[in-house]
Amino acid sequence: VYVWKAAVEKCGSFDVDKVRKAVYGLEFDAPGGKKSMHPTNQHTLKPVYVGEILKNGQFKIVYASDGLVSPDSYSSYLWPDGNFPKPTGGPNGDGSL
Repeated sequence: VYVWKAAVEKCGSFDVDKVRKAVYGLEFDAPGGKKSMHPTNQHTLKPVYVGEILKNGQFKIVYASDGLVSPDSYSSYLWPDGNFPKPTGGPNGDGSL
């Protein structure tokens, strides 16, 4: 909902195609802090936290990244030999900018 709201405000329209294009590279505030959308796909850049679970069920943050971390959208761990699927997103619908 936060992404949709920010994209509508950015493009000034409820038109689906305009909102979809406005998502790319979008920056917005969310409950977990500032987030950003990748400029060529719809993956989210966000801070990374590593936590330790305490006996009371709460988390103690033991590491926090200095800023937003870009996702590994097409991990070689998932696709052997770098045989990645072709991107289908992007503002032009073909994985390109």
